[in-house]
Amino acid sequence: MGSERKRRANMRGVLKDNRSAVGLKERDQASKENMQTLLEEQKAVLEHAAAIVKDAGLQLGAFTREEVTPKVRDTMTNTMKPLLAGGVAATALASESAKKKIAEGVGKAAEFGKKIKTEGTSKATLLAQKAGLVEVKPAPKSPGIGRYILIGLGVVALAGLVYAVWQTLRADDDLWIEDEPEALDEDLSIEPESNAPASNI
Repeated sequence: MGSERKRRANMRGVLKDNRSAVGLKERDQASKENMQTLLEEQKAVLEHAAAIVKDAGLQLGAFTREEVTPKVRDTMTNTMKPLLAGGVAATALASESAKKKIAEGVGKAAEFGKKIKTEGTSKATLLAQKAGLVEVKPAPKSPGIGRYILIGLGVVALAGLVYAVWQTLRADDDLWIEDEPEALDEDLSIEPESNAPASNI
């Protein structure tokens, strides 16, 4: 009997194991089916989400073309360009103003420098004269009228000399001696060649 019980207990264990194995198989089959269904549902959800994102992108592009771009263009034309033009004009005005002020300042500084140089030089010269360190020579006199009279007389004398030379060397037919005509004829005579026939003249 003990062995019968063991045998029955073993059979019950085997049956239990078989039932649990069959249950596991059925559960695995059900899990696989559930997972397959879940994957298909997720795939459908992702496809639907992709279609929504694509449609949203198309609508965003259309909205940008129809609404945003014209408003940006209007803002640039009506607001930014006048501001930039005003800024450029203000910069040009400031630049011109600065140039004028710098030129005035440089001019004043140059005048002040000349004044200091002139006054400083004259004061220093006076002090040096009093101390006996410097001998101041009087300024040279400007040429007087006598110099110009002498220059005019020199020009007139030169013109008279040139006229006298010209009168002397001008071509006067009576003053030239002519060469004797006979001497010229002898020099101009040509002797005939020996090969040429003689002619009677």
